Amino acid sequence: MENRTFDPKYTSAYLARLVTGIVAGVILAYFLKDWLLANSPNSSLKNLSTGSIGILGGFSAEAVEELLQRVKDVLLSLVRGDNSAQIQAKANAQQNAKLSDVRDKLDNIDKAKTDEEKKAATDAAKALFKRSAS
Repeated sequence: MENRTFDPKYTSAYLARLVTGIVAGVILAYFLKDWLLANSPNSSLKNLSTGSIGILGGFSAEAVEELLQRVKDVLLSLVRGDNSAQIQAKANAQQNAKLSDVRDKLDNIDKAKTDEEKKAATDAAKALFKRSAS
C-alpha cells in the first residue's frame, strides 16, 4: 500500500488494518472523547465532532492502541496496588537476618575463652561488617 501497488497475498493484512482502524476510530470517538476533553479542557478537541475524532482514531490506530494500553496499565496498578509493602517486608527481613548474624558474632566473642578464639570471633565479626557495608 505504501508503494501504491496491490499484492493479493497481503489482502488479509490490508483487511486487518482496515478493521483495526475502524475499531480504533469507534473507541476514540465514543468512549474516549469525554475523557480526552476532561483532561484537556482548553484543547481544540472541543471543536471536533464525534465523527471527525473517529476518523482521526482510525487513521492513528496505533496511537489509540497505545492509549488503551496505558489506560489498562493504570487500571491494573489501581487494582493490584503498589508493591511497597512487599518491598518493605523484604527489606525488614533482610535487616533482621543481618541483626541476627551480628548478635551471633557478638555472642561468639563473649563466649570465647582463649585469646585465639576471641581473635577468630572478632575477625569473623569484622568480615561480616565488611560484607554488610559493600
